Parts: sequence; C-alpha cells; structure tokens
Amino acid sequence: MPYPDEFEGFMINSQDKWSDFEKKEFKVKPFEDRDIDIKIDACGVCGSDVHTINGGWGEAPMPICVGHEVIGKAIRVGDKVTTCKVGDRVGVGAQIRSCLECENCKSDNENYCPDMVGK
Repeated sequence: MPYPDEFEGFMINSQDKWSDFEKKEFKVKPFEDRDIDIKIDACGVCGSDVHTINGGWGEAPMPICVGHEVIGKAIRVGDKVTTCKVGDRVGVGAQIRSCLECENCKSDNENYCPDMVGK
C-alpha cells in the first residue's frame, strides 16, 4: 500500500476564528528513514494547541491542524528506527524529532536536543 500524499483533519483558517474548525485534507511530508507511521487510537488537544490556534504564542501558519499527543499502533517504521517495530503500541508527546546524534540524544535526553523539533 503506497504512503498517502494527503491526510484529513480538523483545521482552522484564521486565529480570529479559532473555534471554527473545518474537516480538510492536507499534504504530509514524505515518509523518511526515522519516521514511524501510527494508526491513531486517541489524540489529545492540550494547552499548547489552544495557544497555537488562538494566537496566544503569536502568528501561526494557516490553515493549521492541531492535536499532537497521540497513542496508537506502529503500522510502518523507517529503516533507521530501532526503538519499535510494526505492531508495537506507541505514543507521541510534544516533541516530534531530534537528531539522535548529539550528547543529549545519546544520553536519553532527546528533549534537550539543540536540533529538536516541537510539535
């Protein structure tokens, strides 16, 4: 089964109308060697999502789809993934990527990675 070019989610078009969600399709980044594709069982919306959509942290690119704290099963893993396999129960918090090469990452402190990417 080929990896999809688009996903579907609830998005906003303007921070001025941050509670007016519309179900829309959006393009996803290409699947890479360190990615894990998750069949999501549950997704949380936290305070950082609310601050993002209502402008509490400044402007955000629009349209935007929030909700980053997910739990589910790994249905595809990249070639360089060593921490889980297809079928494992997995979760994602506020951070989605780190370099896995620096001193912080190598000491299980990925949340302090200078190259980490937040949700």
